[in-house]
Amino acid sequence: MITSKQDPWVYKLLGEQNFQSQRGFLPWWYKLTSPPDLDHPTLKQRDLARRSKILSALALFLGLTLIMVAYIALVGPNRQIINTVYVMYVTLTLCLVLNRFGHIHSAGTLLVVGLVGGMYFTLIMTALHGGLTPNDKDILYLPFFGELVAAALLPTTAIFVVAIFNTSFSLFILNYAPHTPAFSAMLATGGSSITFRIVEIHFFVALVCWIMATWTQISIKQANRAAELARLEHDLNAAAQEKIQEKEQLERSINEIVRVHMEVANGHLEARVPLTGGNVLVQIAGPLNTLLGRYQQARKEAQERAVLAQVLSHLVQQYPHLSEAINTSLRESRLSHQGGASSIHTSHS
Repeated sequence: MITSKQDPWVYKLLGEQNFQSQRGFLPWWYKLTSPPDLDHPTLKQRDLARRSKILSALALFLGLTLIMVAYIALVGPNRQIINTVYVMYVTLTLCLVLNRFGHIHSAGTLLVVGLVGGMYFTLIMTALHGGLTPNDKDILYLPFFGELVAAALLPTTAIFVVAIFNTSFSLFILNYAPHTPAFSAMLATGGSSITFRIVEIHFFVALVCWIMATWTQISIKQANRAAELARLEHDLNAAAQEKIQEKEQLERSINEIVRVHMEVANGHLEARVPLTGGNVLVQIAGPLNTLLGRYQQARKEAQERAVLAQVLSHLVQQYPHLSEAINTSLRESRLSHQGGASSIHTSHS
């Protein structure tokens, strides 16, 4: 049994109390946009809580980044970029609502779809309003952000799903969307280079994200198990301490009862078991005190009756004619109470 009153050093090092910050802006933001923390989460719940906080932070910083994107759209040549800002702010709002109510995977999927879809929506609107220009080709390289977000918020298989979709749709827009003459001339000489870059970016990013996400999950599971073992050791230590305290209280209560029995045996009938001070045997001590009180009262009454009997006996000896009257009174009392009483016999000197 663990008898140390100190928390295990593993719990001090890995316990959750070390990671629960209550100050600063991010804890306030997490409390507003993430589900409440559980006291004793499982490994799966720990992973979802981690993803939930990542999503909250990503939504916050992405929302701040969109302010700069909106500025570029207003002052730059491509005004269609502002459509991405509109789509993303609506998407972020819905993601935070879903995240707050615990739908982490749904919120993560929506964020990936909104982020990637906003970029492709910008490309489609640009293509439909005059065609893609050489400057717009750079947007084809940006959807890899969706793979990064998928790696942080979704299962690892989702990374390749997003990468395949990005590669296919980027190549489709590159080859079949309306182009300006300048962009068509660029594709005639550098189309293979652009295609290779699109495939390379999405393939390489997806592979690196998958490797990092896989090993991160392994490390997190190991850390979660270590933290869980530390918490269990802490709980066992606390339970052991509680058992020791209960045993000590029980021993003190038993000793108090034994002490009272010894005092009563020695003639100290006023002794009582204290019912305060952490006595855990109150259910026994209370009736015992009542019994001792009644016994003390009964003994007092018996002593008073013995004194009274001695006085009556002395009176009968002094006045023999009272014996018949006393015996008659006792018989009448016996008949009225249906009890037994002994007659007082006197001896004449």
